[in-house]
Amino acid sequence: MINGNKKGIKKIITGIIIFALVALFVIIVPLFGNIKSTDYFLTEDGTSRLVYGSPSAEHFFGTDAHGRDIFFRLAWGGRATLLFTFSVVAAEFIIGCLIGAWAGFSGGIADRILMRIADIFNCIPFLPLLMVTAGILDKLSPSDFQRVVILCFIYGIFGWTGFARLIRGEILNVKSKEFVSAAKASGISGCRIVFRHILPVIFPQLAALIPFNFASVMLTESALGFLGLGIRYPSPSWGNMLDGMRNLFVIQNYPFAYLPAAALIFSTACAFWLIGEGAKDKLNG
Repeated sequence: MINGNKKGIKKIITGIIIFALVALFVIIVPLFGNIKSTDYFLTEDGTSRLVYGSPSAEHFFGTDAHGRDIFFRLAWGGRATLLFTFSVVAAEFIIGCLIGAWAGFSGGIADRILMRIADIFNCIPFLPLLMVTAGILDKLSPSDFQRVVILCFIYGIFGWTGFARLIRGEILNVKSKEFVSAAKASGISGCRIVFRHILPVIFPQLAALIPFNFASVMLTESALGFLGLGIRYPSPSWGNMLDGMRNLFVIQNYPFAYLPAAALIFSTACAFWLIGEGAKDKLNG
């Protein structure tokens, strides 16, 4: 048990350190730099854009296919990717909490109906649905903000089932406990019992699931961006900064154009995974 707790704590601390470094990068770099994500640079003779300029003191990670500074675009793109990720997970968590708590505490026909609805949502192929939605948005041409809000909404609507099932299961386990029976006998409403007395007890189990959802959502957003279906260029995200990997010539000759974004996606996903695994080890230890 002690070893499990120690391993869990080490994983959590490691994950937090990695994520803190990434967060500092995406927060601080845009504040102290005077380069915007859409700014582009010209060659020395000023006649054309500095396309795939090599890393230098002026451009730490070089420039992309449109002459834009990759280092600063990584920071601005990290803000977009992480904001999208946190927004989606927050929506999933809220919807999952409400539905899972309702199903678990009410029981009976309400429980059965809500869980069958969750089964239906689980049967829907999620990534193809997002791709179809993104394709429709391409035809409608909404603003970048509207596009992100719609994708977050779709993701939150279809991604709540994991939280709902976990919360329902945990509530079923604890609702027969003495403290819940005492709360019912005191005349406290069911809603207050769930949110004031039960959820704080089962929150450690939820805390172990949340980081895995962060990693999953971020990787999905990156995949959409890579396919050109997420946040649209010239607005940066880590996913759409991987678009050079669709070109064999770029892969072979300009690795600096895509490796930094890939490294940040990998590092951040690993950080979330370590935090989630550490929380699991601590619970099981």
